[in-house]
Amino acid sequence: MGIKVLIVGKGLTGLMAAWQLLEKTGSAELEIEIVSDGSGASPYVHGFNVPLHPNDTVDIFKQDTMDGGYGLSNSELVKYLCEDSEDMPALLERLQVFLEKKDGQYKLLKPLGSTWPRVAGSGNHTGAEIMNRLDALLKSRKEVCFTASARVLRLDVQDGSVRGAVLWNKKKEEFEYREADIVMLASGGFCGIYPFSTNMPDSGGDGIAMAFEAGAVLTDMEFIQFEPSVALYPEGVRSKSVITTMFYEGAVLRNGKNERFMKPEGSEGPGECVGKDTLAKAIYREMQEGTPTEHGGVYFDATGVGAEKLMESYASYVDRYKKVGVDITKEPFEIAPGAHTSLGGVVVNTNCETNIKGLFAAGEIIGGLHGANRVGGNAGLETLVFGKRAADGMYKYFVEADVKNFRDQNTNEAERISSLIGKENEAVMNPEEIIEIREKMEKLLQNNLFVIRNGADLEKAVASIEEMEAYVKTHSCHQNPYGKLRLENDLICATLLAHAALARTESVGCHVRKDSDEGDYKYNVMLQKDNRGKRKLWKESLKEEK
Repeated sequence: MGIKVLIVGKGLTGLMAAWQLLEKTGSAELEIEIVSDGSGASPYVHGFNVPLHPNDTVDIFKQDTMDGGYGLSNSELVKYLCEDSEDMPALLERLQVFLEKKDGQYKLLKPLGSTWPRVAGSGNHTGAEIMNRLDALLKSRKEVCFTASARVLRLDVQDGSVRGAVLWNKKKEEFEYREADIVMLASGGFCGIYPFSTNMPDSGGDGIAMAFEAGAVLTDMEFIQFEPSVALYPEGVRSKSVITTMFYEGAVLRNGKNERFMKPEGSEGPGECVGKDTLAKAIYREMQEGTPTEHGGVYFDATGVGAEKLMESYASYVDRYKKVGVDITKEPFEIAPGAHTSLGGVVVNTNCETNIKGLFAAGEIIGGLHGANRVGGNAGLETLVFGKRAADGMYKYFVEADVKNFRDQNTNEAERISSLIGKENEAVMNPEEIIEIREKMEKLLQNNLFVIRNGADLEKAVASIEEMEAYVKTHSCHQNPYGKLRLENDLICATLLAHAALARTESVGCHVRKDSDEGDYKYNVMLQKDNRGKRKLWKESLKEEK
């Protein structure tokens, strides 16, 4: 019997992990199944940070990342993110993906929060290009199988070790059980639970919920990075993010009166060239207290970048808007902050191991790397670096442990499915209730857990979301069992987010409270489900750097 690895998600993180694991083992005994319901945000990765500028260094990169996270990042994760970034260009060249150069020098964009230009790419579709190469490579390997149109919803953990998972097969419209020696969560972030989000429809709270239900430790769930510039109108581009590196090229923000509201403080002022959290707050305040645009946002004016530069470095954005009748080289367009990146998630070590044996996690589902705010360009890099590091961790795990003996040859799949998705309840909900409850949850998230928060609203959100979660958990929906469990997972995730946001009484980074305390914010909010099934929340002081 081969060693079975189940990878949840086929974005850059999951594909990179599968490729690197095959590279390490070269073993025909290895069986890798990649389960996916889409590709998440990976196809839209414009580029990733690498300190390739002549004046840049790994140490400067580390400091930018720690400063960007307000000192709340796990320093060990930051260390490997920045140090391993230097290996990525050569690794990608093995896939025949080459970073763009001009006149012999790397073409680099300067993201918000960076000292030097640092975002490298292979064009306007870097993420999609890398994915296509990895996808083709993996499909040529007999050790790998892809299960598409399926979503993993529950983890099977017994005696502290992962044993498998339950998924919903959309084609067959039924639950299925998968035994596995190792499970890797590469399911992305959870900002898809918000109604206005840059995330694709396949994103949601499932990864967080099943990790929590299995007993994994979570951290930083209160930190949601709201992308400052998300297309608000026209409808054809709504919810698509607009890269903020343009602000270093001459783009500016304007209100409904066409006035620039983030004026530089003197000739050397930063203007729009500030951290994403600061920018999102400024835009939100202009929308609430200033003069918003016709559709309630602000204008993103990229005309100052110049048509030539826009076509050279941002052609995908020019094309995207041209399709909906807007020429961004000549006219501004409407944007607003939108839920973009979830900075909190599963706690892992530098080899992406969780506190559960055999369970690994990498990519946006993990917490601790970005602290209270993510530096632009680090999300794309995270998928590559920690996808590779997860492969290192999984290889080390099954070399040192006799994982072949973990699985039970007599597993009753029907019983495992029943025990993991919950028993059938006498109380039944109809499909319309699923829609109504989801809309209520989304409204609470948008109103009470958006850019600026306050204690009273957070308390209401906690009480209301918990009530909805309890209701859904104690009801069945025979007509739509998949939709019911998806909603349950999203509510579990929303509850954890709300509790963490209420627990952090200080404003820091992208967690902003009107009623902020002035106390010490140098701690992490931790969450875990204990052996009795109760939620534990505690604050953990930051470890001193060695």
